[in-house]
Amino acid sequence: MFICHGQGLLCHAYSFKRFCFCLFLFFLLSIVLLGTASLIIVFVLKPQRPVFSLKTLRLDLYELNAYSGSTLFLSSVITLTLNAQNPNKLGISYRPSRLHLYFQGRRIGTIRVPASESKRNKIQMRLLGDIKAHLLVLHVTLLKTKVALECDINIDIEKLVIKSTYSMRGAKNHVVVSCHVKGTTLSLPCFPPPCTATSLFNLQSNGTLHCFLHLWRFFLDAGNNNYINTTTLDQANFWPYGETYFKFPTGRFSDGRLISDFIAEYANLPLIPPFLQPGFHNYYDGVNFASSGAGALVETFQGSVIDLGTQLEYYKKVESWLRNKLGNVEAEARFSRAVYLFSIGSNDYLSLFLTNSTMLNYYNKSQYIGMVIGNLTSAIKEIHARGGRKFGFINSLDGCLPGLRILKPENNGGCLEEVTSLAKLHNNALSKLLIMLQTQLKGFKYSLYDLNSNLRKRMKHPHKYGLKEGKESCCGTGQYRGVFSCGGKRLVKEFDLCENPNDYLFWDSYHLTEKVYKQFADQMWSGTEDSRTVGSYNLKDLFQAL
Repeated sequence: MFICHGQGLLCHAYSFKRFCFCLFLFFLLSIVLLGTASLIIVFVLKPQRPVFSLKTLRLDLYELNAYSGSTLFLSSVITLTLNAQNPNKLGISYRPSRLHLYFQGRRIGTIRVPASESKRNKIQMRLLGDIKAHLLVLHVTLLKTKVALECDINIDIEKLVIKSTYSMRGAKNHVVVSCHVKGTTLSLPCFPPPCTATSLFNLQSNGTLHCFLHLWRFFLDAGNNNYINTTTLDQANFWPYGETYFKFPTGRFSDGRLISDFIAEYANLPLIPPFLQPGFHNYYDGVNFASSGAGALVETFQGSVIDLGTQLEYYKKVESWLRNKLGNVEAEARFSRAVYLFSIGSNDYLSLFLTNSTMLNYYNKSQYIGMVIGNLTSAIKEIHARGGRKFGFINSLDGCLPGLRILKPENNGGCLEEVTSLAKLHNNALSKLLIMLQTQLKGFKYSLYDLNSNLRKRMKHPHKYGLKEGKESCCGTGQYRGVFSCGGKRLVKEFDLCENPNDYLFWDSYHLTEKVYKQFADQMWSGTEDSRTVGSYNLKDLFQAL
């Protein structure tokens, strides 16, 4: 027993040594294999450093408070959009890090860079920082001063270093922000790559900010549909959407900016963000509730868009936020100064012929239009009851969009008369409604833009408006490029893309180019009576009206 037990000890000792040796060989072989794989990655894939570029810089919040001692306290919130181009065939993981802002050697702000991953192409990181500084203006305390702020941002870079942890730091990088406040210049060194951006923020001449809230779709969705459970038929967050101005897709159904973007610019406001966009929000300048494809009726493209009633609920949340931040008195003053821009109704009529809708089996044309106008009326009265006084409207389009021309081949490319008939009845009803509301609702002011007539003029005589093509869209396939396939992410994958969107009236089967949106925005802003059906205001006058 004793000898056998000793042999057992010898066997166990031998087995343990063999196990250790095998384990050592396993780890050694693993290291060799990993090293070989790393060498393959380095010499075959040739990893390169990411390329960073600053796409947009927006001043979200600007507060100037006066204190004793001739000191002004400036607090601003700046949102930056930074693009990271990954030239490799492998992904990169960015860990959370921070970027610091310095002024005269002193740290005045911090920007947190969130964790993210970049696959083969590029990612977009939103950076949010808070900058605080003291200003002295001729050693005089300014209490109720009129403030106009202009910021020119010039960006230079010599070197950008990516650490092994993939956090980011700059070396010899800076952005100089020169802010002019009544002749006083404040320069803030900052960071990132070769480009020039401009941020403009103006208070109105009377020292009060006109809050601009635009809502409710056909040509106004700035990207809310990016954040809902829907299909690519109701989304534009892929190339080539956005290619002209933004250089990347934002969710806008165009090659660039929309009517509402230009109106905000003319009103000295920043781009108004979509309500559902994640991240930091302040609603002092306005908010966009529009949803591409939405109508006044819940049944319009139901389940794929944000209907008018839901958008109104979102507005109530913003109203509550502003009352909480500003107090009831100041909030109500802002509600009455705000301009509420509506473009609603077209989708209620288009959807009847783009889906298997049976609505017209149960309602005649007058009844159906009555329901659309009724829901719009309820929304207007709800906003008016909550303090809204100034409203802008865009009328409904007829059946001459490229995507509608192809629905009936027997028409030989003619307009879809069923939609044209409904749009005509809707536009007449809308005009009568607004005239009636002007007599019923205290302080109700409005502007109504006849987009339909102005669109038809450009279809008939495109050359008079600097266009070459008035019927065929820039992006799509089939006759008139009316098949809604732009981008190849929808049911039909094939699509053609024109060389120059500025030559075209239509961007895709149902939406317009940035050039045309700007023409319409110009008319809406400062147009004369011939560009509006009814109402004594253009939008410029409406913004300035008391």
